Amino acid sequence: MKKDILKIFNLQGYIIYKVLIFKRSIVLRVGRPRRIGVCPQCGRKTSKIKQWLPLQRKVHGVLGDKVVYLLLRKREFKCSCGKTFVEILPNVAKWSRKTKGFEKEILKRLSEESFAQVGRKTRLSYHSLRRVVEKLVSPLRLVFKGMEKEKEIKLGIDEHHFKSNKMVITITRVSREKRKRRLLTILPAKRKALLVKFLKEVPERIKEKITEVCTDMDDLLIKAVEETLPKTKIVIDHFHLIQDANKRLDEVRRLEQEIQQEEKGKDIKINPLVFRKAREKLTKRQRTILKIYLAKYPLLAHAYWAKETLRKMYQLNKREEAEEHLRTLILNMEASYDGNLIVWAKTLRYYREYILNYFLSKTTNAYTEGVHRKLKLIQRLSYGFSNVEVYVKKAVLGLLPLSFILSHPNI
Repeated sequence: MKKDILKIFNLQGYIIYKVLIFKRSIVLRVGRPRRIGVCPQCGRKTSKIKQWLPLQRKVHGVLGDKVVYLLLRKREFKCSCGKTFVEILPNVAKWSRKTKGFEKEILKRLSEESFAQVGRKTRLSYHSLRRVVEKLVSPLRLVFKGMEKEKEIKLGIDEHHFKSNKMVITITRVSREKRKRRLLTILPAKRKALLVKFLKEVPERIKEKITEVCTDMDDLLIKAVEETLPKTKIVIDHFHLIQDANKRLDEVRRLEQEIQQEEKGKDIKINPLVFRKAREKLTKRQRTILKIYLAKYPLLAHAYWAKETLRKMYQLNKREEAEEHLRTLILNMEASYDGNLIVWAKTLRYYREYILNYFLSKTTNAYTEGVHRKLKLIQRLSYGFSNVEVYVKKAVLGLLPLSFILSHPNI
């Protein structure tokens, strides 16, 4: 029976003296089977016990609605070399009130649930749970773990909202191979100095293998990469480029809508869906509506033409073809009498090389955007975070396998 209890509670290396069951807890009185200690100074074995230390109670887990406690006593040995030492018990940290097994269980629960949910089930406070996370999860140690043998590394860098107007930087590894994609880390603020510091601390053997960095049209991120990784190709993510085109087109639509409302003195609405949606995905009715809008509003027609021409560029396969396509588009936009198109053309010309780098290997930040969706879910489940460091660790815990986090030798 006692052997079964040892297996159930994963207490290999112990013997059970007594099991006490109470209304809200289970107490296991345990001890070590061998009366021998190994001296840390000389390495000799000794059976001479100087004294028994007071009883200690460690939280070992939760079984149903009962908290499981271990009740144990450490022994202080005296070696023939004169050294006195306290034995090290398996699965028990020196100063912790929780066993290592219970701490791993807490991490497993927190990878799927919020602090509040885990706190209710384990009867631990938020601060107790937070201490476990801070102790065992170290994102910066895990960044480039396991990549030493890789031939090529491609990074995805993007920002996302932490809370209110505060932004943080997400860094991922992007790849066509699903097994190679993963979150690397989250920098706790959107600052160039912070990103530069992170990239400078990348080991040289890893830095040499970083061939591409995919990001959006953000000068802060681009300048930081250029400063620290001068040989790396920077790729503007095509999703962000088309998203920017849709935003510019929508600004023209809203401006045209306001002008028409002022001129005619009535509420006129121009349907945004027919402009935002890809042309080939429009229904027959939507195409008819779009045709009417384009004939009626010339400025809107020009902006829509620019957006669709930009989209067609991504259907090309060769960089030379895309370069000629983009050059023609920019020249036509610059020759327009529309100020919005001229400003847009300057933006495309400024980021021209980064945009065309996409056609080298078709690298995208799609995986990073998927990570952002998961991060938003983590924020909703936790009803938001007030501490950015805790958020970063909780995000890493939720997105990386627990075995990967705990396998680091320094943890």
